[in-house]
Amino acid sequence: MCTTTKVNDSWLTDSGCTNHMTAYLSLFKDLDKSYLSKVKIGNGDYVKVEGKGAIEVETMSGTKLLENMLYLPKINQNLVSMG
Repeated sequence: MCTTTKVNDSWLTDSGCTNHMTAYLSLFKDLDKSYLSKVKIGNGDYVKVEGKGAIEVETMSGTKLLENMLYLPKINQNLVSMG
């Protein structure tokens, strides 16, 4: 698990998800709001993607840039894809 010093500092590493995802707009260093899509979640529902960009996270080994982070305002957990 890694942490960030911004809004929500817990991240779930998930080998089952195919994308990095967060609901916290303030985490983004840059965000392309023209990127629109949907992501299928664990219960089979689809959640609306409202952008894609990059964020920085603080880890025990230093600051890491996570690119291609999806912005999904309706999720309740930050996810980092390990797949």
